[in-house]
Amino acid sequence: AVAGGALNLSATNNLTVRNAGATLTSAVITLKAGNTIDIAGTSKIAATGAFDGNGLDARNINLIGAVGGNILIEDGAKLASSGAIRLGGGAKDGFNSLSIGRGVSLQAREYDFQATAIALGTDQVAPGGIALDAGLVQQIAGAERLVLRSGSTIDIYGSAKIGGVDGKGAPTLQRLVLDSAGLRGFGAAGDSAVLTAGTVAIANTRGLNADASGATGAGTLTIAALNFTAPPLVDPNQDQINNPAARVSGDVFVQGNLASAGFATTALNAADRVVVGLGNTA
Repeated sequence: AVAGGALNLSATNNLTVRNAGATLTSAVITLKAGNTIDIAGTSKIAATGAFDGNGLDARNINLIGAVGGNILIEDGAKLASSGAIRLGGGAKDGFNSLSIGRGVSLQAREYDFQATAIALGTDQVAPGGIALDAGLVQQIAGAERLVLRSGSTIDIYGSAKIGGVDGKGAPTLQRLVLDSAGLRGFGAAGDSAVLTAGTVAIANTRGLNADASGATGAGTLTIAALNFTAPPLVDPNQDQINNPAARVSGDVFVQGNLASAGFATTALNAADRVVVGLGNTA
């Protein structure tokens, strides 16, 4: 444990956490490796610090993979943060492989996942990608913010669901960011995928080649932004896409060169605005 401080562990090649019977604890935990970060199935990591001197919430877990490297979180591992869990995102010019086992436990206010590919509504994904199946989606359902950054496309299968509405009609997920080359559908006719949050941003911030080729779906996609009262972000010093319009709710933002295919219809439903920025959508 590193009480009230930051724990930074870095390895030129591989970094493995295997701490059965104990918990790796600090206010901020950052693990970085040149090749592979492996969180064994017996391991527990917890970020439970307080606010730092700049007023930012410092209770974060950061696993930073190298370009072409691997982040592996094995079945049974537990990661808990009273702030954010960020997996990947160490290199602005490339993506790492990310694998999250089915038995992994994640608990945080905010999640930021970066991988070479991302799939929703299935447990199958391209090598190096992350699949947000029903079990993982259920764990993150009540998050304040979910960011999905793909080095290729975000693939949506069947009647995939992200977010929802509580008994008072408010979104259970407050902010959703989809950052990729495009959205691909793989649902059958009659399938209806729905992504719901208070604010939704769809972007291609890395300038990837907009490409949704290979989609074979015939279902529908609905992206909905609902009104809600937004609390402060874990890190308020973020750009327009990560922190759209100073946390205005009920908005859908579209920015960058984007592609979409494999949907019979796509609907953007905003309680307030749909804002289309620079770039093209295809």
